[in-house]
Amino acid sequence: MHGLCAINTYAIEATVVADHTPKRPGLIVHRSASTPHRSETRSRLGLRYSSVPRLLLELAPRERPDELIKLVTEAVRKRSFDPKSLRATLARHERHPGTATLKKLLNRYLDPSDRKSGLERSFDAYAATDPRIPPYDKNVHLGPFEIDCLWRDYELALELDGRPWHIALQDTDRDHAKDIWLQRRGLRIMRITDFAWEYGRATAIDDLLALLALGRRQAA
Repeated sequence: MHGLCAINTYAIEATVVADHTPKRPGLIVHRSASTPHRSETRSRLGLRYSSVPRLLLELAPRERPDELIKLVTEAVRKRSFDPKSLRATLARHERHPGTATLKKLLNRYLDPSDRKSGLERSFDAYAATDPRIPPYDKNVHLGPFEIDCLWRDYELALELDGRPWHIALQDTDRDHAKDIWLQRRGLRIMRITDFAWEYGRATAIDDLLALLALGRRQAA
């Protein structure tokens, strides 16, 4: 209904407000003891369905984190993700299974502060313990842009994107402009999101080391 994933006609799920869980052929039925808050449902052609925050809440107990993130990604891209509404929904269901996991998973959306500095500190802390990563300059101003990490001798710039998906189009356009500006001046650019850093750190480090090695060979 939200266009976040393909419809599976063999596993249609329905939630009912009842004191027992009815069974209907062709449906996976879930029971709710109370009527959902009016902000947690939508309606189309007479059919009521869950809002995006309610959808995430219902799926949290059984879906893997990467599957939940895929749904969030699509919701953000379709401009149907509302952090304020999600925060309110989670507050109403503090004891719902999976709520704590969902809060942790979506903390960067629920926290109004800039998450980028936290990611920078986490990367700096790791880099200080990994002898394979050479020293780098931080928050370097090049032309009209500020670069998070710069290895001048290796001609490599690293951007630590604390916001995994830039909701505003102008943010994305600015990132593209920065990447092109750097590449035209002979610098390679790598980006690491906070999600990639948390759930795919080993791969991110391998990629970084490979680019550093490439710069080292070219310098030689």
